[in-house]
Amino acid sequence: MIRPRLLLTALAALAPLALPARAQDGPPSSPYAVRDAVFNGGPQARLPVRQIQGRLVVTCDLSTSQRRIPANLFLDFESPSTLELHNQAAAGLKAESQSGATIPITVHLPGLEFSVERRQIGDDPALDRFTKWHSIELGETAVVGTLGGKLFADFHVTFDLASGEVVLEPRLEDGAPSKLGSLPSGTTELAVEVRDGLVWLPARLGPERIAGAYALGSGSFDTTIDAGIAADLGHPAGDVRPLMVGDYDLSERLATRPAEVPYLHPDGAFGLTGLGLLEDFRVEIDRINERVYLTPTNAPEYPTSDLAYFEAVWDDWGPRDDAAALEAFLDAYPDARLSSEAADALFELRLFEGADEAAMAVAIEWADATTPKDLRATAALERMSLAASHGRPDVLVLAGETGIEAGRDDRYPNAVHEIHSKVGQAQLELGQNREAWRHLLAAAFGLPDDGMVKLGLGTYYERDAERFADDPERHAGRLRRAFSAYVQASIHADSGPRAIEALVRVQEQLEGSVLSVDDVERRIAGKVRNFGAATTFEETVDNTTGKVVLVEFFTNAFYGDETRGGAIGGALSQEGLMQHFPEENVAFLSYHLAEPALDPLTNELALARAAALGGLGPNVQVIDGVGMQPGAGKWRDAEEIYSRVKKAIAKSLLRETDFVLDVEARLEPALGPGSGRVIGTLTLDGPSLDEDGDPRFALQLVLAERKVLYPGKSGVVIHRMVARAELTGGSEALGPQGGVLFDSDDDFLELDFQADLDSIRLANEATLEELIDAGAGPVRRLSMELDPTQLVLVAFVRELGTGQVQQALVFEPDGVAELREEQR
Repeated sequence: MIRPRLLLTALAALAPLALPARAQDGPPSSPYAVRDAVFNGGPQARLPVRQIQGRLVVTCDLSTSQRRIPANLFLDFESPSTLELHNQAAAGLKAESQSGATIPITVHLPGLEFSVERRQIGDDPALDRFTKWHSIELGETAVVGTLGGKLFADFHVTFDLASGEVVLEPRLEDGAPSKLGSLPSGTTELAVEVRDGLVWLPARLGPERIAGAYALGSGSFDTTIDAGIAADLGHPAGDVRPLMVGDYDLSERLATRPAEVPYLHPDGAFGLTGLGLLEDFRVEIDRINERVYLTPTNAPEYPTSDLAYFEAVWDDWGPRDDAAALEAFLDAYPDARLSSEAADALFELRLFEGADEAAMAVAIEWADATTPKDLRATAALERMSLAASHGRPDVLVLAGETGIEAGRDDRYPNAVHEIHSKVGQAQLELGQNREAWRHLLAAAFGLPDDGMVKLGLGTYYERDAERFADDPERHAGRLRRAFSAYVQASIHADSGPRAIEALVRVQEQLEGSVLSVDDVERRIAGKVRNFGAATTFEETVDNTTGKVVLVEFFTNAFYGDETRGGAIGGALSQEGLMQHFPEENVAFLSYHLAEPALDPLTNELALARAAALGGLGPNVQVIDGVGMQPGAGKWRDAEEIYSRVKKAIAKSLLRETDFVLDVEARLEPALGPGSGRVIGTLTLDGPSLDEDGDPRFALQLVLAERKVLYPGKSGVVIHRMVARAELTGGSEALGPQGGVLFDSDDDFLELDFQADLDSIRLANEATLEELIDAGAGPVRRLSMELDPTQLVLVAFVRELGTGQVQQALVFEPDGVAELREEQR
């Protein structure tokens, strides 16, 4: 009698969600279809395969017209893909052109080559973790992807794991005779069904021999059984007997794992087979004639420990959260295949329960004992991350201290240093300052450039200074050590924002003054990338005309990184250009945009200027409003970018100009950091109107900072000539950020201006709020206050029609240099 759940499963298979049969063949135009398949070593390809941690792995080469790389790939017979590939592998192969067009990828298997027009995206984190955990078995070649069912659909396939190989041959003709007579004695022929890209084996389940089907797979070790069906049959742990496929009772060989089965079949989808089945049988698949040949290769041997684990984690109601049952399983089977999985489940369950330290210590001990000795420190790091996500720094410390004991034997030498770092940070959180210091010092020896280690040490020294509140000399000494550590932490993206906040706090305690970006720059010299110009520009009558060139740099603190390139290439080139060209000849401005991530230095002026120049991204330098030059690249590209932009500037310096700009301004500082105002007058002399009496030019005045400290992810720590606000007030014709029209009958304009630094900060913060509300993402508000010692004015006049800058001027308000000198 069919139980209600079985009937529902069968009826669901008839719903419209089912895909058409033989969908794996797909249209010929599919970019994922197998193309140009060639057997290059005979009539068949015999692929040497290895079984590693429940996955089937083949070694091969991958190539495009650009490159060829060695690779390990998973073989997943049930996967709907052809070739899934890790993003880094695709990038290494240059599988896309600069325009975004795909470049075909060729897979070079032993005895077989084929191509696909486009790869499918792989599970990068899972591939990375598998490679990390099984690096010894894999050798020097990473697992970078998966060969899936759409590949196997094009071939006659034989899984012969007893011989360590998978054999691919041309598909047989439709109507070809049975091969049973030519196969080893004991082989059984099964009539199967190919449906929705899967090969379905007929099966009969339980004492009543309920009819259904199993999908043939190779993507995991365990053969699964639908958890609902198993429960309905009174065996929630999956031990339904018999499980007949052909003449073979698989329940004599396999402990089936209860699971949700994501496939449908009209007769009822019982589950998916795994490598455990393929270990015991040679399986040959004739997809065209819908036949499968099963040949036993091993005698039946039931895995009792597997069933014991499934009994520990499943009951009549579904998945079972029973820590005592897991501990009982581990006591009985400490070295079984699934012991590591059980220990991990125990650790996670205890965390979820909020167990006390004693129970957590037992779970950690089991997790450590079931991990390979040369990966125990590496595994401890994962458990520490899980503990941190549950808000359990005490458990993090326990897991870390266990990992430290195995640190010398770990195949990844840095693992133990990373553990020391994370334990030290957690102990700071717990108030265990002295213990934290010991761990952080140990981490510093192995990770001398780690920002979080430096941040932790700075925190310790700052706290430790409180012990010497009555001893001014020792108190100041501790604060100076904290300051030094924070400076080193400030140059790293992960620790930088918190380090800068700490630097401000410690600086005030040390000297009662604000943090100086010039001081930080001196302290980090040699620790960050820099680029220096070999020469300086010397003005002559032959290379200048009195024209001041404007160079505008559009960037973002999160654009790229030091390794892959991005903002750092443009920023370093700008550093060199500022050294080469005096301000009397070239004016520089940098604008921070809101992509790829919101940057606290982004403001309305930056967004408006980028839009006015055609919707620029954070990777360009613009010469005099019209000449586009590269503004991004790897750090080693800085010299080439510098040379290109320098040539463009030299050409613009030869342009004649009819305009004269002049400015008089002073800084009126007020009490407190970031407060005060700039007051002044800007004048412009030159041709104003066209023949029809209409204005031809616009005048803009920008308040900028020479240096701003902000460590994003790009590798740039100190940003230069950062545009903070437009000071003309704008106009109805040009908008609030577009400057004012040069509309004068006597070709002369005098403009009074004043800028309150706090008001500018508030306006920029409001812009960030608007961007966040619009979905730009979160941002840490850092370096929002304007530093009066870094203020500088940049004025420029541009033509309305073309946008070309006719003249520019750089002026430092009176009082800025004096204030800067006072704070040294």
